[in-house]
Amino acid sequence: MTRRAIDFIEQSGDQPWVLHLSYIKPHWPYVAPAPYHAICGPEDVLPVKQHQSIAWPITNAR
Repeated sequence: MTRRAIDFIEQSGDQPWVLHLSYIKPHWPYVAPAPYHAICGPEDVLPVKQHQSIAWPITNAR
């Protein structure tokens, strides 16, 4: 995501632009309204990669 954002900024030149880059999950509601909910299916979404080295302490609690 970061690389694509940087590419976007570099390609914008002197033109006005806006960019919102979020590294956290989307906010509620999680279900998009029609027709957007049908654009991507579960097979199009990459699996979540969880790295314990950067996890919040609560996720490491047993």
